[in-house]
Amino acid sequence: MGAVAAACLALGIAAAPLLSRPPAPDASYSVQSGNGLQFSIDLARKTWGTELAVNGSKLPLDGTLSLWIRDRDGGEDRACAWTATPSGRVKVMGATPLQLASIASLELRDETQRAVAVITVP
Repeated sequence: MGAVAAACLALGIAAAPLLSRPPAPDASYSVQSGNGLQFSIDLARKTWGTELAVNGSKLPLDGTLSLWIRDRDGGEDRACAWTATPSGRVKVMGATPLQLASIASLELRDETQRAVAVITVP
């Protein structure tokens, strides 16, 4: 009986990571520039709007960076902002009330509001 219980426990521990994986994003986009900047965003539909998972490397090392969402009518919404890191790497979550279908582009901007990277959403 003890061996059966141990086997069930081991199976439960081994299978737990498979059962607790986060859902796949509804859309993913990335951009890479000539200077090595890499920027990717996973988008997830929510009833309240869109959740964004931002991942970047070789980003500017100084100032404040922000992610702006432009909708198909030309409106804008700032989804998140963060202080630049000494490594130039970041993983941050953001959100916008805009629904995924209405997003036209995603813009990474520096503190002067200059676009550092732009992803156009088809």
